[in-house]
Amino acid sequence: MSTVLFSVENHVATITLNRPEALNALNYELRQELAEAWKRIKEDEDIRVGILTGAGRAFCAGVDVKETVRRLEGVQQQPAGGEGPGSSLYALDIYKPLIAALSSSYHSTKYCRSKFIL
Repeated sequence: MSTVLFSVENHVATITLNRPEALNALNYELRQELAEAWKRIKEDEDIRVGILTGAGRAFCAGVDVKETVRRLEGVQQQPAGGEGPGSSLYALDIYKPLIAALSSSYHSTKYCRSKFIL
């Protein structure tokens, strides 16, 4: 199973974090696949905008703590993600609009309505 789903339709690239069982926590594999997706958005002239979303009930829980603990205990010997070219948006210099598509009933009903009504 791919940890990042990538599709393009009508000049819009959609990146979906695809580890819903782990609340889309960023493990090594997901970070590597995400870096490739960012690179593809940057280099493909047919793509005009990118959308990042998460599968399941969470957008992204952050770093995969279980994997980090295993790595620190020496069980898993992989370099930390975020290294090398294309590992962050700053390193890529992407000059296209990027949208984070979040869904949460709590934030949309409690926080957003009370803080961002114009």
